[in-house]
Amino acid sequence: FNNKSDIIFAFNPKIEPFCYEEDRLSRMEMYIRGDLMETGCLSPEWERVWVWICTCTTDPNGYYETVVRRTLEFANDSVTRRMLATINIPSADGKELVPLHRCTSKRCGDLLSGFLRFVDRYELDIEGDALSMVGEGTLVVRAIDCMSDDENGGSSPYRKVTFK
Repeated sequence: FNNKSDIIFAFNPKIEPFCYEEDRLSRMEMYIRGDLMETGCLSPEWERVWVWICTCTTDPNGYYETVVRRTLEFANDSVTRRMLATINIPSADGKELVPLHRCTSKRCGDLLSGFLRFVDRYELDIEGDALSMVGEGTLVVRAIDCMSDDENGGSSPYRKVTFK
Protein backbone atom coordinates (compact mmCIF):
# COMPACT_ATOMS: atom_id res chain seq x y z
CA PHE A 1 0.00 0.00 0.00
CA ASN A 2 2.77 2.46 0.89
CA ASN A 3 4.44 2.06 -2.50
CA LYS A 4 1.26 2.97 -4.42
CA SER A 5 0.49 5.76 -2.00
CA ASP A 6 4.03 7.14 -2.36
CA ILE A 7 3.81 7.16 -6.16
CA ILE A 8 0.53 9.09 -5.98
CA PHE A 9 2.11 11.41 -3.43
CA ALA A 10 5.07 12.05 -5.77
CA PHE A 11 2.70 13.75 -8.21
CA ASN A 12 0.66 15.55 -5.50
CA PRO A 13 3.14 16.31 -2.70
CA LYS A 14 1.36 19.32 -1.21
CA ILE A 15 -1.48 17.27 0.26
CA GLU A 16 -1.69 17.93 3.99
CA PRO A 17 -1.17 16.28 6.45
CA PHE A 18 0.69 13.67 4.35
CA CYS A 19 3.43 16.08 3.34
CA TYR A 20 4.56 16.29 6.98
CA GLU A 21 4.64 12.55 7.71
CA GLU A 22 8.17 11.69 8.74
CA ASP A 23 7.79 8.04 7.68
CA ARG A 24 6.63 9.06 4.20
CA LEU A 25 9.44 11.60 3.80
CA SER A 26 11.93 8.99 4.92
CA ARG A 27 10.62 6.64 2.21
CA MET A 28 10.84 9.47 -0.35
CA GLU A 29 14.47 9.97 0.64
CA MET A 30 15.15 6.25 0.16
CA TYR A 31 13.51 6.29 -3.31
CA ILE A 32 15.64 9.29 -4.31
CA ARG A 33 18.79 7.60 -3.03
CA GLY A 34 17.85 4.40 -4.84
CA ASP A 35 17.48 6.26 -8.14
CA LEU A 36 20.83 7.97 -7.63
CA MET A 37 22.54 4.69 -6.79
CA GLU A 38 21.03 2.77 -9.73
CA THR A 39 21.10 5.35 -12.52
CA GLY A 40 23.05 8.37 -11.29
CA CYS A 41 20.03 10.60 -11.95
CA LEU A 42 16.40 10.96 -10.86
CA SER A 43 13.35 9.50 -12.56
CA PRO A 44 10.54 12.03 -13.24
CA GLU A 45 8.52 11.13 -10.13
CA TRP A 46 11.46 11.34 -7.73
CA GLU A 47 12.77 14.47 -9.40
CA ARG A 48 9.37 16.07 -8.67
CA VAL A 49 9.64 15.03 -5.02
CA TRP A 50 13.24 16.33 -4.80
CA VAL A 51 12.21 19.70 -6.26
CA TRP A 52 9.23 19.89 -3.92
CA ILE A 53 11.34 19.06 -0.85
CA CYS A 54 13.92 21.70 -1.82
CA THR A 55 11.39 24.44 -2.63
CA CYS A 56 8.84 23.88 0.13
CA THR A 57 8.84 26.84 2.49
CA THR A 58 6.53 25.22 5.04
CA ASP A 59 8.69 22.80 7.00
CA PRO A 60 7.45 22.86 10.60
CA ASN A 61 9.71 20.05 11.78
CA GLY A 62 12.82 20.95 9.77
CA TYR A 63 12.70 17.52 8.18
CA TYR A 64 12.96 18.66 4.52
CA GLU A 65 16.30 20.29 5.25
CA THR A 66 17.46 17.04 6.87
CA VAL A 67 16.41 15.03 3.81
CA VAL A 68 18.32 17.42 1.51
CA ARG A 69 21.45 17.34 3.69
CA ARG A 70 21.45 13.54 3.99
CA THR A 71 20.81 13.07 0.27
CA LEU A 72 23.69 15.38 -0.62
CA GLU A 73 25.94 13.51 1.80
CA PHE A 74 24.84 10.21 0.23
CA ALA A 75 25.65 11.53 -3.26
CA ASN A 76 29.33 11.65 -2.46
CA ASP A 77 30.54 12.87 -5.87
CA SER A 78 30.48 16.46 -7.09
CA VAL A 79 28.82 15.64 -10.42
CA THR A 80 25.74 14.15 -8.75
CA ARG A 81 25.53 16.94 -6.19
CA ARG A 82 25.78 19.57 -8.93
CA MET A 83 23.07 17.76 -10.92
CA LEU A 84 20.78 17.76 -7.88
CA ALA A 85 21.36 21.49 -7.35
CA THR A 86 20.93 22.55 -10.97
CA ILE A 87 17.83 20.67 -12.09
CA ASN A 88 15.97 23.11 -14.34
CA ILE A 89 12.50 24.05 -13.12
CA PRO A 90 10.00 26.65 -14.35
CA SER A 91 10.50 30.16 -12.97
CA ALA A 92 7.81 31.74 -10.80
CA ASP A 93 6.23 33.38 -13.86
CA GLY A 94 6.61 30.17 -15.88
CA LYS A 95 8.34 31.95 -18.77
CA GLU A 96 11.78 30.37 -18.43
CA LEU A 97 13.67 27.54 -16.80
CA VAL A 98 15.93 28.32 -13.85
CA PRO A 99 18.28 26.13 -11.81
CA LEU A 100 16.73 24.63 -8.67
CA HIS A 101 19.25 26.20 -6.30
CA ARG A 102 17.90 29.67 -7.18
CA CYS A 103 14.32 28.77 -6.18
CA THR A 104 14.71 26.81 -2.97
CA SER A 105 13.82 27.57 0.59
CA LYS A 106 16.61 29.51 2.32
CA ARG A 107 17.97 26.58 4.31
CA CYS A 108 17.94 24.13 1.39
CA GLY A 109 19.43 26.78 -0.90
CA ASP A 110 22.35 27.20 1.47
CA LEU A 111 22.97 23.45 1.38
CA LEU A 112 22.77 23.22 -2.41
CA SER A 113 24.77 26.36 -3.15
CA GLY A 114 27.67 25.08 -1.12
CA PHE A 115 28.34 22.58 -3.90
CA LEU A 116 28.29 25.25 -6.60
CA ARG A 117 30.50 27.90 -5.04
CA PHE A 118 34.22 28.37 -5.09
CA VAL A 119 36.09 30.13 -2.30
CA ASP A 120 32.79 29.60 -0.37
CA ARG A 121 31.43 32.73 -1.99
CA TYR A 122 31.31 32.72 -5.80
CA GLU A 123 29.17 30.83 -8.31
CA LEU A 124 30.03 30.62 -11.99
CA ASP A 125 27.79 32.92 -14.03
CA ILE A 126 25.91 30.31 -16.04
CA GLU A 127 23.91 32.94 -17.96
CA GLY A 128 26.98 34.17 -19.87
CA ASP A 129 30.35 32.82 -20.86
CA ALA A 130 31.63 31.81 -17.44
CA LEU A 131 35.13 31.04 -18.71
CA SER A 132 36.98 32.62 -21.62
CA MET A 133 40.55 33.14 -22.73
CA VAL A 134 41.71 36.72 -23.31
CA GLY A 135 45.12 36.98 -24.86
CA GLU A 136 47.85 34.51 -24.20
CA GLY A 137 47.73 32.94 -20.77
CA THR A 138 44.88 35.07 -19.35
CA LEU A 139 41.71 33.34 -18.23
CA VAL A 140 38.62 35.43 -17.45
CA VAL A 141 36.13 33.97 -14.99
CA ARG A 142 32.70 35.57 -14.73
CA ALA A 143 31.00 34.77 -11.47
CA ILE A 144 28.30 35.89 -9.08
CA ASP A 145 29.37 37.17 -5.67
CA CYS A 146 26.82 35.63 -3.32
CA MET A 147 27.94 37.56 -0.24
CA SER A 148 28.47 41.06 -1.55
CA ASP A 149 27.49 44.22 0.28
CA ASP A 150 25.51 46.88 -1.52
CA GLU A 151 26.18 50.61 -1.34
CA ASN A 152 23.77 51.02 1.59
CA GLY A 153 25.59 48.51 3.78
CA GLY A 154 23.02 45.74 3.27
CA SER A 155 23.56 42.37 1.76
CA SER A 156 23.00 42.20 -1.98
CA PRO A 157 23.01 38.62 -3.25
CA TYR A 158 24.15 37.81 -6.78
CA ARG A 159 26.39 40.74 -7.70
CA LYS A 160 28.23 39.87 -10.92
CA VAL A 161 32.05 39.96 -10.80
CA THR A 162 34.89 39.21 -13.20
CA PHE A 163 38.28 37.71 -12.34
CA LYS A 164 41.29 38.00 -14.65
